[in-house]
Amino acid sequence: MANPIETDFKLALALGRLAGRWGQAEIGVEMIYIALSEMPYRKAVISFSFHKSVGTQRDIIDFLADETEWLSEDLRREVKGAVKAFADKAAARNGWVHYPFGKSSDDSEIEIYKMKRSRKGDVLYSKEPASPQLIMAFADEVAAITKRLYAAHTLLMLASSNRPSAPLPGPFQQEQTSTPPNYRGLIAALLSQQSPSDP
Repeated sequence: MANPIETDFKLALALGRLAGRWGQAEIGVEMIYIALSEMPYRKAVISFSFHKSVGTQRDIIDFLADETEWLSEDLRREVKGAVKAFADKAAARNGWVHYPFGKSSDDSEIEIYKMKRSRKGDVLYSKEPASPQLIMAFADEVAAITKRLYAAHTLLMLASSNRPSAPLPGPFQQEQTSTPPNYRGLIAALLSQQSPSDP
């Protein structure tokens, strides 16, 4: 029997919409990582590309959020919650996008299903109901998560723009100001503190 994705336009449309919405959510996660990493933009984009696992992305963003002092507790909680909501949907998204679809004609009715693989038990393949309506309902959940991710990123950028500059460690701590530190002056001060016997 023909692949229902080839013959059912509504099914194909729903899957395409889900894939597109998931891609937008992925961008939201990446933008949050870029903001929290405080790296130059190109370095942040390149480094994030190596974190391919959604679980790894969630873990590293959790860590960065915990280590970012200019985040309020409420914003830290929201950033981590938004990324967790995304990560929690990853397995279901993979099921819709990667599992094969089929048609069953039991009881004289044609029913669309998706096959699900399992690593345990006697039966490694099972059938789960599938329909454009089910897929679109899930796509709507993804769209809601995307809005949450983008909103969290907007709040991150506002918090970042309002944060005080971090004081330098040790004896060179300065008043917290947006003015970049004078590194030439710091190096000169460091050299002047060394004794003649210092290497």
